[in-house]
Amino acid sequence: MNRSTKIMRTRRIAAVTAVAIIAIAVSLSSTANRAEATPAAHMSLTCGAYPGALSPCFSDNTGYDYCTPYPWSPEIGHRLIEAMNGIDSASVIAATLSSTCGPDTDLGGHLNNVGGEFVLANSTLGMYVCTKRLASRPTTNCNQASLIFNHTSPWLGQAPHYAAGISKPSWTVDQMRNARRTVLCHEAGHGLGLKHNAGLGGCMDSLSIPPTTPTGIGAHAALDIKAAYAP
Repeated sequence: MNRSTKIMRTRRIAAVTAVAIIAIAVSLSSTANRAEATPAAHMSLTCGAYPGALSPCFSDNTGYDYCTPYPWSPEIGHRLIEAMNGIDSASVIAATLSSTCGPDTDLGGHLNNVGGEFVLANSTLGMYVCTKRLASRPTTNCNQASLIFNHTSPWLGQAPHYAAGISKPSWTVDQMRNARRTVLCHEAGHGLGLKHNAGLGGCMDSLSIPPTTPTGIGAHAALDIKAAYAP
């Protein structure tokens, strides 16, 4: 998938807020631009898959399709698209919104405890989970993955979801959007093999706390992605 193809992609929030299917089946049939486990800085060299010990994993190639298997609210769905578009524009990754989740979709977006598949603690804002390793490179690459966004967290949720005794953060609307976008970017970054970085900026920066964290992938992470995924 080349950059001209990326420019032609249509990204619509309607697909995120209106998609509803039962299962998420994620794989990629294309063999072009497959990512090998290049030991770039702050990239994972192993792929830990569910239900074992989890870790960031390389995707199977530079084409990074994503979907939601059920409707997300526009307020949160927009943040997912913005996060993925940011990764697309800043790196060699071609992030594309799929209208349905199917066998050619790389990353499925899930909301915390919706459908009962994943339940995160209030303090966990999001999680990346590889659910099926790539058969040809199972130690480093993931074929099927899920992103779980904790919309019920007191930091990222909406008023009805706040846990008893935990006050709502005094953030503006723009700050809340920034925080949500940052978390979604962070977990999607794990799906490209990115680990946490310390003080290097971007959404993978483990020393910054939303909503102050820059919401893009960051220049350092973009270089790591290029080193790992360049043909």
